[in-house]
Amino acid sequence: MDREKQFFKELEMLTSVKHPNIVTLLGCCVEDSEMIFVIENVSNGILGAYLGSANEMRILTWEKRLKMCIDVAHALNYLHSEMEDQKMIINRDINCYNIGLCENWEAKIFNFWFALFLPPNQVEEALYPNNLVGKLSYTDPEYMITGELKRESDVYSFG
Repeated sequence: MDREKQFFKELEMLTSVKHPNIVTLLGCCVEDSEMIFVIENVSNGILGAYLGSANEMRILTWEKRLKMCIDVAHALNYLHSEMEDQKMIINRDINCYNIGLCENWEAKIFNFWFALFLPPNQVEEALYPNNLVGKLSYTDPEYMITGELKRESDVYSFG
């Protein structure tokens, strides 16, 4: 999929979601080849930046870590089963580099670049996309072997 189509697909995703643990889209700008999303501030950066450094990890108490896990779990539950119009989104790239941290350490999923809508009323709750995406170390092995993408694939990545 070309960059422009991908951008507008992610725009559709971001405008479809309304949840406190998913980043809020404030606007976007498309000018020539520049395509930019304006999202709410995640003032404490991304989770992955803290996990890569022993000094930074000290900031993340077990209480904060548990709260972040619960926040992301709530967001995934919303994407997988609580959206309006029986829609469901499978993110395909849940990892610590796609989780922003707000001022109060609230965790928010912010990247929907590889996300897919599961069509409403689809009999099988799985998709067979023609390309595997996401960070390899976070990717569901069943999805890699069979190509069958399910909600459980996001849950595996989250785990």
